[in-house]
Order: sequence, then C-alpha cells, then structure tokens
Amino acid sequence: MATNLSQSTGDNRILVLAEKPDAARKIAQALSKEGRIPYGDHGVIDLPDSYDGHHYLICSAVGHLYELVDSHQRRDLFPVMDIEWSSRGSQSARRFGKTSYSSMGKITRDRIAQIARAAVQCSKLINACDYDTEGETIGFNSLVFAFSHMNKRPEILRAKFSTLTVEEIRDSFRKLKSSDLSFASAGRMRHLADFLWGVNLSRALTIDSNYGKTHGSFRNITIGRVQGPTLAFIVDRELARLSHVPIPSWTITCDLMKSGIKIITRFANSPIKKQSVALDIHRAVSVAKEAIVKRVGKDILSIPPRYPFDLGELQRESYRLFKQSPKATLSIAQKLYQDALISYPRTDSQKLPERIGIANIFKKLSSFGKYSSLVSQLLSDPKTRTRPREGPQEDSAHPAIFPTGEHPKVELTLIEAKVYDLIVRRFCNAFASNEIVENLRIVFDINLYDFVSSGSVVLEKGWSAYYPFGKNFESSLNVPIVEGEKVPVVSVSIAESYNPQPSRFTEGSLLAQMESEKIGTKATRAETISTLLNREYVHKDRLELLPTGLGTSLVENARVLSPEIVTTGMTRALEERLEKIRSGAESDVEFVAQMVSDFRTVMANMLDKTIEIESENVARTQPRVRPNVQLRSELGSCPSCKTGKLELIRSPKTKKRFIRCSNSAKGCKASSPALPLGQIMPVGERCNQCSWPLVNVSRFNRMSLAKTCSNFSCSSRAVQND
Repeated sequence: MATNLSQSTGDNRILVLAEKPDAARKIAQALSKEGRIPYGDHGVIDLPDSYDGHHYLICSAVGHLYELVDSHQRRDLFPVMDIEWSSRGSQSARRFGKTSYSSMGKITRDRIAQIARAAVQCSKLINACDYDTEGETIGFNSLVFAFSHMNKRPEILRAKFSTLTVEEIRDSFRKLKSSDLSFASAGRMRHLADFLWGVNLSRALTIDSNYGKTHGSFRNITIGRVQGPTLAFIVDRELARLSHVPIPSWTITCDLMKSGIKIITRFANSPIKKQSVALDIHRAVSVAKEAIVKRVGKDILSIPPRYPFDLGELQRESYRLFKQSPKATLSIAQKLYQDALISYPRTDSQKLPERIGIANIFKKLSSFGKYSSLVSQLLSDPKTRTRPREGPQEDSAHPAIFPTGEHPKVELTLIEAKVYDLIVRRFCNAFASNEIVENLRIVFDINLYDFVSSGSVVLEKGWSAYYPFGKNFESSLNVPIVEGEKVPVVSVSIAESYNPQPSRFTEGSLLAQMESEKIGTKATRAETISTLLNREYVHKDRLELLPTGLGTSLVENARVLSPEIVTTGMTRALEERLEKIRSGAESDVEFVAQMVSDFRTVMANMLDKTIEIESENVARTQPRVRPNVQLRSELGSCPSCKTGKLELIRSPKTKKRFIRCSNSAKGCKASSPALPLGQIMPVGERCNQCSWPLVNVSRFNRMSLAKTCSNFSCSSRAVQND
C-alpha cells in the first residue's frame, strides 16, 4: 500500500538516502521548486520548502558503506565463520588496540557520520537508492546502522523509480511504500555467501597450493563461487583447442553463368568426408558442359524486431559493434542513467510496459534534432506497432532499458553517444514492423550430382530501417531462372579444409556463457571477468581471452581438492535460493543453515583430499610452514638401520601423526608416535640418550623454548623440556 507523506503533520523532517552523490543531486532537483539544490552542513542537501511542501534532508552513500569482514582479521585462519558487518575500508588492528582506516575508510566514515547526524533530526526515512537487491542492501544497512544507538527506529519507506527524470522521481515520492525486507535480505545473504565461499576458498588454495609463491614472493590466491566456474570455462576451452584433432574434408564448387551473372554453386552434401569420394565427384563434374535447373524453391519469411535491451544484450551488442568490454559498457550506461538520459541499466527485463510513458518518450525524441526524422518516419508508418515487441524475460524491479527522451545537458563523448544511439534505435526498433524477406534456393543437376545455390532479398524493409545493426538479409542471387533450364558451366574447383579449433572466448561470448549457465547476476558478471584479468588468471590476446599458467593451475588444483569450486552447480543452486529469498519463498535462516552445511562438507572434503595427496608424496626438503598443519617431512637419518630416513607422516585414515623409518618396508622397526598439533622442526642435533633427532615444536607461530627428542618414548624428554 502506498504511503502519502501529506498525511503527516507538523514540520517533521524527512531523510532521503540516495546511492551516490550524482543521484542525490538529481533527486534534490526533482523535489525542489525551482531545480536549485542548496547544500546544508557537511554535504547534506537541505530542502526546507520542496515542491510538495515537505522538509527534506537529502544525502547519499558512496555505494556500499558497510561490508562483511573477518572479525579476527587474520588471513592465516580458515575456515572463517565468525563474520560481522563493518564500515567499508576500516580494519581492526586488535593487537594494537585501535582501529585504522584506509583512504576509502575515511570517506566512508565521514558519510556514515553525515547520515547519522541527519537521521536523528528526522521522523521519516526514505530509501531512494537504486531499486535492486544491491540498492536495497545499501539503503537498509546505511539507515539501520545510522539508528543502531537509538531504542526505536523510524519506519523506512521506499521510493521506486527506473529513471532520474523529474516526473518519475516526483511520482515515486507520491507512491512511497514500506521497504521490502525480503529484497534487502536477499542482498545481505548474497554478500554472506560471496564472503563465506570466496574468503575461505581463497585462503585454503593459497595455503594448500604450491603456486602461492610466485617470482620469489608470496602471493594470495583468490577465487569465488562465480570466479571459479567462469575461469574454468576459459581453461576448458583452451584445453579443447590444444587437444583438437584437425580432420580434413573437401568441398566442390561449380561456377555457372546466366545472362552475364555468375552463379556460385556448391555440392549439396558438402563437406565430403572421404577424399576418394570427393575426387570421383570432381572428375565427373569437371567434364560437364552445362547444369540443369532441377528445382527452384522460394520462401517468404516475416522476421520480427529484436527484443528491447536487457543489460546482458546491451553489453554483448556494444562489444560486437564497438569492442567495448562489458564492464566499460555498464559504466557508460550508468553514466547515461545518472544524466537522466536512459532508464536504470541493471535489469534482466525485455519488457516495455505502458507506464513508462511511451507516447511522451517519442514526443521528446521527435524534438531531438538527431532523431526527429527517425521518429517521424516510425510514427507515420501505418504498420508501426501500437505495442512494442517484447521478450520473455521480466524483472520485477525494472523494465527493459529505454531512452527517457531527455536531451543531454553536456556533450556526450564519442563512445557515450554510440551507446546512447544504440539504445534509442533498439527502442524504436521494438515498435517497427516485421522485415519481409524472400529466400531463394536453386538445385542444379550437374552430371547426376546435386549442386545448390541460395540467396535472399528484402521485399519490405521494417525494423532494420531503425536498427541497422542486425543480420544483413540481402545476398546476391537475383537471377531470373526456371526449372528445366540449362545453364553453362564455367569452372569447377575442389578445396580441402579442416574442422576448425573451438574458438576462444571473448568478453562478449564469455558474458553470454555466464548468462546461459545462470551464474552471477546482471550487475556482477562484467566485474567477474574484469577481476580474472586483473588477478592475471586470464590475459587478452587482441580480443581473445587466454588462461595464464597461474589460472590453469588454479583450476586444476581446485578440481583435485574440491570440484564444486569450478563447476556451475553450486553457484547456480545458490542463485536460485537467493531468488526465493527475494520473492519471500524462503527465509534467510533456512538459507544460512543449508549454506553452512554445504560449506562444511566442501571444507572437510578439501582437507581430506589434501591429506591424502601429501601423504603419498615423499618430501625430500624442509617441511612447508603452515600453521598447525604438517603432513609429511624428513627429520634425519634413522639411528636403527643407519641407511633410512626418519619421516613424520600423518595417517590418511586416522589423521594421526607418527614417525617411522623410510626403510620400514624393508623391515626396519624404528617408529614413534608424534604430537598431534604443531610444526615439528629438526634442529640438526642428536639425543644423547637414544640418538634420535632433536626437534623444536612450534604452535600458533610460537617456537618451543627448548630442544626435544623426537622419540616419544625416550626417557630424556622430561629432562630436556624442563
């Protein structure tokens, strides 16, 4: 039910929170009487006398003000399950008893202080952040934590808009609703899932892998529930290319001549798999002087307009036409949205509902010099649709991307103008008539073998007049020809070719793969691809994406330790459950319980696999330093058989540690239990009682203060530990 602010009494102030400063200014301009936005203290926009008579305090976040952090602040610990929300950029330095802030942390801290100061002056709160799960999370966290010190928190209302035009912003403030907690919960649970899986898997792989050290310095390995499968797509495609076996085939073409026009024909059953068959056909056709028209087929196709843009399709088209990365396209679209030129871009919808004001958009575009003739042509065409052609995808929060019709206040950059033009033309295309195309297919008999030629011609131009970026339906075969007619043969040729390697992914095709596999979200897929490039798991060769050695070994190692990390099943299931939270079909408590259960299973499997692998490898060097984990290392020569080496081993079955001689298979009986925890490090000396190696034991990164005999039953241990 909508809430009308006019029902409130008195001079109560109303706090409005936008997601970013640019959006806050747009909202302030829309709510002010004359479009002026006087600032109050500390960057808060104070509108004491708005167009509707209310006193608004308008401030903004800078994206996420709060983020999940490991409360222990120790990168060497995992699995991490003790998580808390903290202001973004702040890091607890517990051992020094104070909190330190990065430059981002200082900006965040100032913003939080602004919101808190403004909030205590207000009786109503309005979340005017972008209307999606991220915007709902940003607004919910910022407003809730601003009142964390108060006993009672005012109700949070929601302003829902898809464009930053004056009309839509004002309309959204007339139709305020209570904040949708399920929306915010879905966003918070997504952050929880990403943190829990991403941080723990990254730490596990960093510690358990041999490539944590690169170029002589330690390197953190990061991977997440979306990064893993996406990287695996690239690695698997490259492996498929490397294992590709080229298989030859042959194609026979025959050129004919009709009324001075060359007709290129191809053997109907191309490609031919056997060379002997291809040579027989080529010999038979080469002696032919003419081809007989066996059959002429014509098909009339009515091709409908393209669907309106959702974000993924806009990113793919921008990459195809302008070679803009998905991340760059999203950034441009966000800028156009903040300038009120287009609707909210982070949408999965292919729908253009009537409520967006279609007639008004065309009216505004018709006054825009660049598009006036285009819109005039569209509206004057009697075949123009009264309702747009829409796709099957729908987003409960926003419609498809469309132009608002507003004129740019400042000149757009070249690429901004190109992306904006693409959106305008795709919008117009949705209302245009179908393209009418005639397909022509001619079958020729050449010495008892069928050869074919095909082409098409546009009979009626429809949507391609407004969106000329689709498939070109015109091809040259405009030749008058009838069945039974004889056409002279000009030349015959045979060509050998090989089946091509699988193509490498580009950023556009990788984005499409992520969408088809339903991993990630419209807002995060482009960022995931960018992260893989920045982390040097992937590099670009011109436009193609290739895995680096680090990226390949990461996927291979992850598949050994826990295949769930790099397959789509786990993350797709999480996305489906997050959607259930958003729709109210599942509670966040149920989600967390199931996620933690799955997480514990994966972590346990990883540990078991690590122990199994390392127990099979004979370590010939100093043991790797890993807190409280030691699987196999060499301590020194055996005092019993004199030729073997004493080895510290963890049993893959019992998980207990013990020391035995490497010659145990040859009959040496030297063995001893070992302490269950801590690093056992040889010091290069012998026990004067039993001649076993002396060792130091470290626990929690602190060394023992005295040497100890490695033989657990040696009588000297008590004396040496005093």
